[in-house]
Amino acid sequence: MLLWLLALAVTAQVAGWLLIGKALSALPSSGGSAVLMLQPAAAILFGALLLGQEPGAGKQVSTGPRVPASARS
Repeated sequence: MLLWLLALAVTAQVAGWLLIGKALSALPSSGGSAVLMLQPAAAILFGALLLGQEPGAGKQVSTGPRVPASARS
């Protein structure tokens, strides 16, 4: 069971980053960096909406400064 879970996690990460790399080559660098900076905030939002998760203080502290910083650049 643990080996299956590990294999699933590794393949999902590899496939995800390959798709992200392919998509970023088609975007301008400013747009791609903004998308990557907003990814953690989107993950928290989708987790709350779709899975009913409650964001913890650690997630809010680490994600909060990214949104205004990406808007400035």
